[in-house]
Amino acid sequence: MRNVRALGAGLCCLLLASCGGGAKPAKDQLVGKWEVVSSSVPAGDIVEEFTADGKAVVRKKGDVTEEKKYELSEDGKVKFTFAEGGVAEYTAAVSGDELSLTNQSGQVKKYKRAK
Repeated sequence: MRNVRALGAGLCCLLLASCGGGAKPAKDQLVGKWEVVSSSVPAGDIVEEFTADGKAVVRKKGDVTEEKKYELSEDGKVKFTFAEGGVAEYTAAVSGDELSLTNQSGQVKKYKRAK
């Protein structure tokens, strides 16, 4: 009987350990390089990189075309602040190696994680 209880307790510990800490925080999921996915843009032509310190850099064919800062809230809202002083807000959704940014008008930008 003790062995059954010990086995049950061990299984409970394993289940609890596997439930906690598995998901990365939203900002950690966003950090990295993302390629724009669009029928009008060749694969890899436009890459947006999100850094851990809140910067985003857009490159077209390797050349930097835009630099901005970003803030990501816990509810998935991304606020971009541009060097020229403009601001844009999107809702971010990361699923594995896919990212979508939806603006307030409902337009969606799709990305795949760059390899």
